[in-house]
Amino acid sequence: MARRVLSNLDEAMESLTNLKELRRGLVRVAAPETLSCTLLPALIAAYRNSYPGVDVRFDDVPIQQVLAGLQNGSTDIGFGPAGVIADEALEALMICADPLWVALRPDDPLAAGASVNWKDLRDRPLINYMPNIAINVLSNVPPRHHPRDLVPVHRVNTALSMLRVRQGAVICPFMAESLVHGFGLVFLPLKQPTVRWKIALLARRRRSLSPAVASFLNFTMDFTPKWATIGLQNRRAAGRHTGSRRKPSRVERV
Repeated sequence: MARRVLSNLDEAMESLTNLKELRRGLVRVAAPETLSCTLLPALIAAYRNSYPGVDVRFDDVPIQQVLAGLQNGSTDIGFGPAGVIADEALEALMICADPLWVALRPDDPLAAGASVNWKDLRDRPLINYMPNIAINVLSNVPPRHHPRDLVPVHRVNTALSMLRVRQGAVICPFMAESLVHGFGLVFLPLKQPTVRWKIALLARRRRSLSPAVASFLNFTMDFTPKWATIGLQNRRAAGRHTGSRRKPSRVERV
């Protein structure tokens, strides 16, 4: 009986400590593009509304720095493509699978269609910012349809900027739609096959998480499906207004 009372007391004290920490905790988050300019702003804003006392510090860095931060303890929660972790101390929780679309110049003949097939991109330079594209993307596409020419860059904004002034294509998850349109480019579904970009939350094993970090993790797992559903609804609405989507601002001709 005495042990049970002490155990219950310990649990009550732990719950009280967790509550206090959630009122003034710290969560350090890191993510690469395109997540840093799509999902993360919405997620962090929603979390701060629910937990205004928790300090969320965000770094937009390449995926290699996200993983390094998780490993050396300078980052609590990371985001990135599923399948990038090789450290047993970390875990990856898939939170979203977004279909890949293709950004094209308005003067590209493919931009006049309703969608683009992978085989149609084979002879166009693919300006690629995605890490491990061979594993995460091209492994789902027949080799005969793989792009012949990859132009590597580190950031999606760099890729889209380059596409404005040269021929080629940029593959992005649909969540990057506003970015693509901001560069005056056409954005179309990429099909045959349809490939989804799997996004994961990356963190240390749960036993080592602080109450604030654990709350951010749980909040993300609840928030992201709702955010993705809204994106799907917007995509369907966009499909009913394809005419307006195909009238971006003028870009430089080459």
